[in-house]
Amino acid sequence: GSSLEGREGREGRGTVSVMVGDRVEMLLFSDQRELMATGRDSDTDNNGGGWFSAASGTLAKLANYFADKVGTPYYYSQMASYALAAAKGARSGDEGDKDEIVNWFLKRQRDPVTGADTGEWSGPQVRNQTLYSSHSEVVKRLAELGEGLGTNNHNGKYYRANWLGIQRLNSAPWPEAPWKGIALGAPQEDHAFIRPLITKLVGPGGKWDRTWVREQAEEFFRGRVGINKGDIGVWVTRVLHKVHVGITLTEAEGEEFMDMQWGMIKAIAFPEGSLKNQRIRDMVGLDETLAKKARWLERYKPALLLMLPDELNGTSDDQMTHLASALFDSLAFAGGASVPSVIWFCMALPYSEWGETNLPEDFSLDTVSTIPSYVYETMRRFPPVGTLPYIERGVNGAPDHDVMLNIQMAQRDPSVWENGDKFVIRSMAEYHTKFCGFADFANSPNLGSANSHSCPGKDLAFAMMTSFLTEFVRTADRVDGGHKQIWVCDRPPSEINISAFAAGGFALTYDVTQLVQEEDQSGMDMLDELTSAERSLLMERVSATNKFNECNANTALFIKIVQKIVKPGNNKQASKDVRAVFFNKQSYADSSWSAPFGGFRFITCDEDEERESRISALAQMLMYAASKRWDLKEDEQEDRLIWFESPAEGVASMHQTFGPHLPPQYNEWDDVVTDEGMAWLCVAGCAGWHLTKARTEDEAGHAVVEGAVMEVDMTYMGQYKTRGSWIRYGGAAYLGQSPGDGLPGPLLGIYLCHYDAVFRPGDDKWEHAKCAFRSTVTTGLTLKDHLCTVHWIKANGLGMAAREATGPDHPIRRLLKPHYYNTALINFKSKDMLLPPGQFAYRTFAFTKGSWVQYFADCASNWVYVPLPEKLAAKNLPSEFFDTWPLGQDSLKLWYTIESYVKEFLTPFYPNGDDDLLADDHVTEFWSSFESQFDTPWNLPPLSFDSLTTLITELIWTVTGEHELVGSIVAYLTSPIGFPAKLLEDHVESDVQSFAQGLVIIALTGLRQPPLMDDWDHVMRSDSWTASQQQSVLDAVRGFQVKLGKVADQNDDDNIQRVKNGGRKVNIVNPRILESSVSI
Repeated sequence: GSSLEGREGREGRGTVSVMVGDRVEMLLFSDQRELMATGRDSDTDNNGGGWFSAASGTLAKLANYFADKVGTPYYYSQMASYALAAAKGARSGDEGDKDEIVNWFLKRQRDPVTGADTGEWSGPQVRNQTLYSSHSEVVKRLAELGEGLGTNNHNGKYYRANWLGIQRLNSAPWPEAPWKGIALGAPQEDHAFIRPLITKLVGPGGKWDRTWVREQAEEFFRGRVGINKGDIGVWVTRVLHKVHVGITLTEAEGEEFMDMQWGMIKAIAFPEGSLKNQRIRDMVGLDETLAKKARWLERYKPALLLMLPDELNGTSDDQMTHLASALFDSLAFAGGASVPSVIWFCMALPYSEWGETNLPEDFSLDTVSTIPSYVYETMRRFPPVGTLPYIERGVNGAPDHDVMLNIQMAQRDPSVWENGDKFVIRSMAEYHTKFCGFADFANSPNLGSANSHSCPGKDLAFAMMTSFLTEFVRTADRVDGGHKQIWVCDRPPSEINISAFAAGGFALTYDVTQLVQEEDQSGMDMLDELTSAERSLLMERVSATNKFNECNANTALFIKIVQKIVKPGNNKQASKDVRAVFFNKQSYADSSWSAPFGGFRFITCDEDEERESRISALAQMLMYAASKRWDLKEDEQEDRLIWFESPAEGVASMHQTFGPHLPPQYNEWDDVVTDEGMAWLCVAGCAGWHLTKARTEDEAGHAVVEGAVMEVDMTYMGQYKTRGSWIRYGGAAYLGQSPGDGLPGPLLGIYLCHYDAVFRPGDDKWEHAKCAFRSTVTTGLTLKDHLCTVHWIKANGLGMAAREATGPDHPIRRLLKPHYYNTALINFKSKDMLLPPGQFAYRTFAFTKGSWVQYFADCASNWVYVPLPEKLAAKNLPSEFFDTWPLGQDSLKLWYTIESYVKEFLTPFYPNGDDDLLADDHVTEFWSSFESQFDTPWNLPPLSFDSLTTLITELIWTVTGEHELVGSIVAYLTSPIGFPAKLLEDHVESDVQSFAQGLVIIALTGLRQPPLMDDWDHVMRSDSWTASQQQSVLDAVRGFQVKLGKVADQNDDDNIQRVKNGGRKVNIVNPRILESSVSI
């Protein structure tokens, strides 16, 4: 039996039956266990309830078994109801459309007779508590609070206790504090010691200034291309630790603190006394959390002595512990919780359905001048702190009385705030006058005074919020459409819930391609030259009788594959698609496929392969197509050649059949036919990869155009026979003296191996000679430079060495992970289309079966490892041209940027340089593996830190910049008079089938990999690294993104100047369009 007093003051007696045992515990805590397992970063809070709602429901049941048999369950039932109301989505604020949490308070505040809002409620406890909601009452009581607290622990009219907002806290998480609670409820004498010191740290003139905070926000966005809620929490944790205790945390330490913070949050809401039960303590992990907290407090104490040496001189160890405990509370529960909450709300609103409907029509976060008011309005409308509690001492035997100042409702009081339930951007003067979210009126008399209870870090918090948002929107300065255009949300607005106290989870990704304008498809300008009537007539004719429909069965099948697999919008992946999955270091000799030439070996299993992936689906179709062989015979005419009536018909047919399935184009080549266009092709286009100083006739072994200064030499291809009537490949184009500024000299002539003759402008076969040379260029680039060199030798070598020679946590493995993503799968599964004679790639080009195999064998055996700077220097181009040559200079800028990144990444692991490096068996094995990957050894120089840096730089450059340069040729293939894969004598355009085959190849090789400029943090973390190494790596990875951005900006600026100088834009190695690894 137990005597208890009901809500109306009546006494009674009764009995309570208590069930105990494991099954009771399981029933009580079933919801809790599931929630705790999800962790702090789960999306369970996306519906607004999350932890608190589930906890309150459980505790309402659990509370029946503690001392206060009425008060405790009543309070927690109110908390459960409160949490459910808070979890309901925010509303518009129109008349009668108030938030559920507002209605929840109004229901309890209304006079039961008149229905008028009294602004008061006798709750949420069952007795001796009043919650005040009117703005005037809240402001008045805040102003009276300081003086009423008195001068010691006993003489004040008021005192504070272990509450956080409306939540009564358990004392168990504060074993180190004599008052056994949060510092907000510290007794007056302890508060008098703590308050001035905290103010000296976080207040105005403390250990921070606005410039420094702005720099921290800039640093956060430095190289960052992904943001989620946890990222903001880590940033806030790191900034506040630096200000509070002078400690510079690594990001890993910031995450560790947040994990411990989550452990504290799980514990504080349990009813007093409940955590004496060991099973409950184990369930919430309290003992482990307290051990972690104790280590943090010990770390704070010596740091504080350095921060405040004069103020803390002679302070006892107990006092230091009390101060450290108070600062911990500020870091974990005050600014450490409120600041990220406000920032996240500010980020979420523009992306949410609520924001789209309720933010002012003329509001844009991109307008930096409105950010301060926007932050204030967000805090007013969605307050991070809802109430401020204190206790009035009872007099003359009366019990003490709890007081709750309902800041949340005061901030909406319609008598003070016009349209208080709506989101309205107001003047800063209005906020300064009325806003009470920081308990602004509770200074007594000054911010740092012993009796003041306003937020001492208000200015710091506001500086952090506004600086973060300012830097966020400034990342979109160069983008039409602002931050929402370039920061892409992974959820639609309807899935981002906005409730009273929580904004739902989502992630933002920085889409760097928005900074590069995608060019219109080359060739379409031919249709623009037609009149409207001519264009309409042509499109109608192509729709009725598209000549691509007359291609043979093999080509028709591949066209269908393109249309089935390469869907519009399916051409983008992101870094998040690259999972942090690493197979163990192992030999794949038994899990490899060996090519019939060159000694190439392709690993058949990929770390990144997933069932039903786009590449796997494509590979399955290619293998099916490969089984439909339709073998060719050498003396057989392989196709009935048909022709377009005009180039415009070819472009229109391309647009109708392939238009939405071609990869994006960032380099426009609407003129590859004229002499000037051909000269530009040799200098700034794909042929520029083979631009060198012109040779003499003796050096070349054939006729050379007189006066040539530079040449594009691809005569090596002339030795390989071609099928039927197709002309042999091979040739050289000759340019005269450059006029300067990287501009091409005039096209003087072309040597063709097929005729063993030089052709000059005005010759009868001049147009044919130019087309034949373009055919040689596209064939050589595609087969030798792109397929054999980039894919089979260098990208394949990168992936094999990384996986077979280094373990999952080795820095080289982590560094290279983004750059061998899907490489094994791509190289192995595309072989069925690209390798065998008789298959699609063979049909696309003109080689005989014998020369096809010999061509690849020669490409492999003649290959030599030469890093880019040496390769470009060996061209011996005139220095006055080379120094302003766009293709060369842009490539070198990217290469050296990669080199700087590789050095920064690896240095923390090899602080003593070569000595450390040579002692690493994984590195030596990695290095030596390149000498036996295929029949041609790489002949690397002796291993050193510098030579390793050069090799890795060259590998990353190859799969990013070089791959784009030699592989992204769609702009040249979208017209039948562009770059034929094979050509007949005297012709100047592709036949229909050859044109279709080239488009199929480029469409199937246009499925893009994740961009180079992306968020790679998740694959660059290893628990086996020290905290310092982890932070150094993250700094290097993000610094790389910053440097890439600067290279891209420089490319944009250079292009403006190039056009002014009479040149053209060159975007081919702009980091914003580059992929992280080779695509299919």
